[in-house]
Amino acid sequence: MQSNQLKKERLKFSSVIHMARHYEELREIAYELTKETLGLSVQINGIDLSTAKKADEWKKLQGDGLRKTRSVWSWEQAYMKSKNLPDRFEISVWSGSQLCAITYGRPSQHRTKLKLMLVESSPVKPSPLTTKAFEIISTCAMIYADLIDADEIYIINPINDSVASYYMQFGFSEPLPYLGKKTYMRKKVHAK
Repeated sequence: MQSNQLKKERLKFSSVIHMARHYEELREIAYELTKETLGLSVQINGIDLSTAKKADEWKKLQGDGLRKTRSVWSWEQAYMKSKNLPDRFEISVWSGSQLCAITYGRPSQHRTKLKLMLVESSPVKPSPLTTKAFEIISTCAMIYADLIDADEIYIINPINDSVASYYMQFGFSEPLPYLGKKTYMRKKVHAK
């Protein structure tokens, strides 16, 4: 009897490993298709602990030529929270050794929506990507959403009105109420 339980546990563990690899492969496909679609020679990767720490260092930067508005969240904490979600959406965009943008997201419970929970670009201006960082993130999110059969992308809580207006230039809706205190912006994956 106990050996059957052990077999069930091993099978469950094997399924979890298989699912994690499946979504990792989908993210890799989305990264490659994004580069091909946009014709850019940037590095698009997932997020590891060192990347999260590098993004957190943006908060410490001071001086002229830097964007004033910064994230209030910890990328390291977001990494620790997200790393075990197999179907997560994560992207870090690099120009050489410079981190230019980073985003975490996840599908909704029924995978009909891809929710971009945290989005940030480097505060260093000018950026090697100029204004391409969000275009890369948005394109990659659209491709990943399509790969997991989601029909919409939500950006949760854009940081301010100026950023929300910027997102609208990429086809996202005006901010809408979401779960009480939050807002979201939406975009259909396939225009009808």
